Amino acid sequence: MIEWLPIATGAVYLMLGLRKKKRPVEDLLKEAYENSKLKAGDKLPLLIKKTKTRAGCKLIYTIPPGLSFQNFVDRQEIIEAAVNAEVIIWQQKGHIHMKLLMKEMPNKIGFEFEEIPADMALPLPMGYGRAGLEWLDLAEAPHLLVAGETFGGKSNFLHQALAQLVRMDNVQLFIIDLKRLEFSYLKNHSWYGYTLSEAVKILEWLIQELHRRLEVLDNADCVKISEYKGNDLPYMILVVDELSQLCPDGEPDKDTKKVKEYTHKMFSDLAALARCVGIHLVLSTQRPDHKILPGSLKANIPAKLCYPVTSKVNSEIVLDNGSAFYLSRIKGRGVLKWDGQKEIQTMYLPVKRARKLVQKVPYKDIKPVNKTPKTL
Repeated sequence: MIEWLPIATGAVYLMLGLRKKKRPVEDLLKEAYENSKLKAGDKLPLLIKKTKTRAGCKLIYTIPPGLSFQNFVDRQEIIEAAVNAEVIIWQQKGHIHMKLLMKEMPNKIGFEFEEIPADMALPLPMGYGRAGLEWLDLAEAPHLLVAGETFGGKSNFLHQALAQLVRMDNVQLFIIDLKRLEFSYLKNHSWYGYTLSEAVKILEWLIQELHRRLEVLDNADCVKISEYKGNDLPYMILVVDELSQLCPDGEPDKDTKKVKEYTHKMFSDLAALARCVGIHLVLSTQRPDHKILPGSLKANIPAKLCYPVTSKVNSEIVLDNGSAFYLSRIKGRGVLKWDGQKEIQTMYLPVKRARKLVQKVPYKDIKPVNKTPKTL
């Protein structure tokens, strides 16, 4: 807004740029509650505490009788639009807690090895959000689904995740890459399969190893691998570049279809049973529909990273909401759903640089020779 103000009686004018004063977030939220009918009778949620944080602020509200935590969750998109921020909502001791992340999202960040959190067994750098770098402990997750349309950022994320994991001494990698070329530079650091028959061998071996480890932990009176005192059970991580290539739906050849149905069953078994024995899945797909991601598999993959998708339905299949459909079409921009939901910008790691980083890591050929799994 610009105004011209006369000075005294002369012909001199002063141009002032008057900035509109920014409204407090609590006022914006009160208006949003009123407009979205987030109230019981004439009672609105009452703000009882506001504190500043590094990335914005934190607010605590009462829940008027007649409202519930779910009422706030249902209006999350309205709340975020009102304050132009990312909002994390949770309930604690009968109150609604809101963390407002108000910093601008970065559009592009180059990949660098960051300081690893000391309390994580399998730390994966997921990307930068409004509060800084977000990490996922795959050992806790225990499986991760990466979805999104072509060129959205899936492969780039896998490259940076593998660059991190390949440097860890207590990790053995298994990679199924039926496109063959994308991750071939890791063939000397993993059991790398690029054919359907090799994918079946990897999955069958992991299923056998799953049952062997269950027996080992049972004999050691351990409920999960973190309780096991030996060093002969390294973490095993299976990364699948494009899950749709193993989908039986639409496969014209009957024998091949049976094989793909078999692989899907093994994926479901691993997702359901392998978390306690240190075997983890990272599955990637650009077509997150119910045929590629059946309910029996999705239900056991609680951590999701979704880049832009072509339909709201696909976003709802992955995240149970439409937020990935409305993402800005910025390469590497995604939604992380784990311990809440956050928008992130994945670090950029070109394949050429990923190859150079891996070349510095000693070879670790873990492909087993024996049919019966043994400690590799």
